[in-house]
Order: sequence, then C-alpha cells, then structure tokens
Amino acid sequence: MLKHQTIHLIVAVLLAVGSIAHLLRFIYGIPITFGNWQVPVWLSFVGFLIAGYLSIIVYKSRKK
Repeated sequence: MLKHQTIHLIVAVLLAVGSIAHLLRFIYGIPITFGNWQVPVWLSFVGFLIAGYLSIIVYKSRKK
C-alpha cells in the first residue's frame, strides 16, 4: 500500500502537469471545442493558476 507522502507527491505531479498543459494552451492559443461551444483561451490561464496553486499546496502538505 502506498504511503500518504507518495500519494501526495503523485497528485502534486499530476496537478503540475495539468497546470503546464493549461499554460501551453494559453501561450499557443490551441482551440478546444465542446459541441458548439468553443472554450475561451483565457480560461486556460485561470486553470493554470488554480492547478498550479493546488499542486503547490498538495506538495507542501506531504511533509506533514
């Protein structure tokens, strides 16, 4: 069974990867469409900030 520290590290890395993906979409303006709705590029910047913040919080909490 995995220790809590290992699980926190895995979650932090996955959130960091998601954050970087949002940042790359924001920089390169990659279009994403769901049905008839095109997701605004600026929304990826918000996703970058939120996922990055959560990644830092989870990474810091693994030491406790």
